[in-house]
Amino acid sequence: MTTYTALGSTLLAECLAVDPFGSVHRGIERDGSPAGRNVLVRRYHDTWLSEGLLARHSEIRRNLIYLGSVQLFQGVHLSQDDAPHLVWPLCQGRSLATVLRVAEEQELPFGLDQSLFLIWVLSHHIAQLHRAKLPLGFLSPHRVWVGFDGLVELLDAPVITILEDILPNVPGAMEAMAPYRQGPHREGIMHDAFQMGALLFKMLFHKPLPMDIPLDHSIETARLQSPEGTEPLPVLIKELLARLLGLSRPFADLEALEAHLENTMFGDDSFNPTTFGLAFTMHTLFRKEVELEKQAMEAERLNPRLFALLETPAESLTEPLQPSRMPLFKRVATYAAAFLVGAAALGAWMLPSRLRAPIETAGQPPSPRSLQAVQLPEPLHAPSESTPVPNPLPESQPIVVKPISPAPQSLPLPTPTSPVKLRVFVDEKGRIRQALVQDGAAKGSDREARAIELAMGKHLPPSLENGVAIRFWTQLTVQVK
Repeated sequence: MTTYTALGSTLLAECLAVDPFGSVHRGIERDGSPAGRNVLVRRYHDTWLSEGLLARHSEIRRNLIYLGSVQLFQGVHLSQDDAPHLVWPLCQGRSLATVLRVAEEQELPFGLDQSLFLIWVLSHHIAQLHRAKLPLGFLSPHRVWVGFDGLVELLDAPVITILEDILPNVPGAMEAMAPYRQGPHREGIMHDAFQMGALLFKMLFHKPLPMDIPLDHSIETARLQSPEGTEPLPVLIKELLARLLGLSRPFADLEALEAHLENTMFGDDSFNPTTFGLAFTMHTLFRKEVELEKQAMEAERLNPRLFALLETPAESLTEPLQPSRMPLFKRVATYAAAFLVGAAALGAWMLPSRLRAPIETAGQPPSPRSLQAVQLPEPLHAPSESTPVPNPLPESQPIVVKPISPAPQSLPLPTPTSPVKLRVFVDEKGRIRQALVQDGAAKGSDREARAIELAMGKHLPPSLENGVAIRFWTQLTVQVK
């Protein structure tokens, strides 16, 4: 049975991640309609509020205005509550820090292709930040959100410069973030490339970039984990890490970095990373969580009187309902893919690594501001590193919603097909590797997912340049019901 916690204009449901900055929850907006009211809530611990985050509302709002022109961040807004928290259109998933921890526990290495694909997606996100004239900041696994459908998001962008200013005042977080704050401390390609290199190192080897060992030695001696044991790092990946970390020829600009990543990923048939590969990994690692969250959301959808049953403040219940926000983030995996990967078996559990401590702290998560009711996950493993100023939340009884039997519904009538336009990335053999909906389907809808599924199943004639097949982006239209 799901429990809920009132926070500002939202109700917090499951706590999905805890880290040195705060927590991430699936939430429900009280001013939303039953369809599309689910959101992702980034809540900041009281330590950060008292150290200055609370006093910089205007700066956060200004950054959100700048980000309003960036597709990745459309729909993100700051709560009106006195404890600032960011509300995002829902992307069901987990933080990369949590993903890596669970992968270690299940003895399933995250994977070379998944790591490269994630870095490639982040390069596009960073380019969008540059267009909005906002910095990337330091890039830790806690800031990267990985959807169950393979979607990759970037958290904390509107507040990252503020968090970095406050960081020296929070010693535990300062220590935990140190491996991700190495390299050039200035904006530009050198800084961004180093940040991506440090994150790639963490994903490949399940440990942070060493601070007391020369970087070239770390790369030369590192070995990848595989089901058969360990193996040397491929030469192409070794060269990529060296360039990202500034050990060899640097990238001229972000576009050159993106092109190099594409060549590395799509260079031959033996290496074929896609969004579906990342989705497969997520469903393998979080098979149970995917199903439980699906059931909880379905139960909410079938209970239209949910909010009336919750013991929420009277003023919250008297606000008129507004049209719901349609989630922005594109769903590139399909229900069919989810069904197939759901059969993957879970592995054995193992102890977490050194960097897990700041992610989830047993019994002592850094405390967010007190709420009307609290429901946090079960305590996890004891930390090996300190976290920001432990201050456990007071215990209180959760709000419990009793299930309501839904009224019978008539069978829907079939809908006619209509066109959906997409932008697709095609390789040298005409295979579609990426698909982005541009028109004809609402963001985050089942229709968008179906359009992407249809597009990914098509094969286009390869494009030739001077008689040589090349990769290219093009437009594609599919008919979707």
